[in-house]
Amino acid sequence: MKQYRTRWAKDIGLRSRGGRVLGKSEIHRILTNPVYYGDFRWNGALYRGTHKPIVSRALFEAVQTRLHGRTPARRSRRFPFRGLLQCGYCGCKITASLEKGKYIYYHCTHGKGRCEQGYVRQETLSDRLASVVEAVSLTKEDVEYLLSLVRRRHGQRYRQTIEWRQKLLARKEQLENLLKKAYEDKLEGRISEERWQRYDSEWSRELAVIEEELDKLERKPVPRWDDLDATFELLQMAPDLYRRQSDEERARLLNILVSNLILKGENAVPIYKKPFNYVVIGRETGNWLGERDSNPH
Repeated sequence: MKQYRTRWAKDIGLRSRGGRVLGKSEIHRILTNPVYYGDFRWNGALYRGTHKPIVSRALFEAVQTRLHGRTPARRSRRFPFRGLLQCGYCGCKITASLEKGKYIYYHCTHGKGRCEQGYVRQETLSDRLASVVEAVSLTKEDVEYLLSLVRRRHGQRYRQTIEWRQKLLARKEQLENLLKKAYEDKLEGRISEERWQRYDSEWSRELAVIEEELDKLERKPVPRWDDLDATFELLQMAPDLYRRQSDEERARLLNILVSNLILKGENAVPIYKKPFNYVVIGRETGNWLGERDSNPH
């Protein structure tokens, strides 16, 4: 089946951006990418995009069934924000409970005894946590700037990598020629066996180091611009996504952005994960990654 898909893609002219014939893994990634029916995946979570889908969700799910023989299982959580929060008064975990059979309240576990933290309704908490998402949202201009910055930095690193690779290859060729000449000198009696052994040992060790460096360069990961675009799109749409989603989906989004939320009263102070903490700093200072000045032009 996989060989048929690869051959079919080749026959219809499906190619990568660089014009290369697509391999099995690339075709599988295309067939399982939800971006084509209007969603996008980021850090294990699925979000609704603003772009126009090119296939229906029903068709996409039919393809997944054909590929895997099943559809992805959906998980539900009774108390979506439990596990995200820590008490700001005593440092204990914030847990949740169901009151009167229908109201969800979040409160301290009182693991260290009596605590000032009161009970907070889930609806109130969910609304207050919107500010956590808003703090890392990006404008369209920010997204365009950051994409250009990342690509520019990648271009600089790519040029440095090419230059370093050329130096390594030049030194490798030089060492191989030295070894060849020294071996001929040994055979002709121009150098002693002892000297040849010393040259062979020294230069062979250096060649092994060079081969290892070249192998690292070959295995160096290439940036996946689609993932980068999706990340910045997520940050641009984050507040709107949060407003439109259920509490379960809101909790998943928050779990991507923060490592902890310190709850004190009805207010939560976020501890952002990298690189989202840099986004908060950039928004507050206008200085993205230490490069953007007040007049970028």
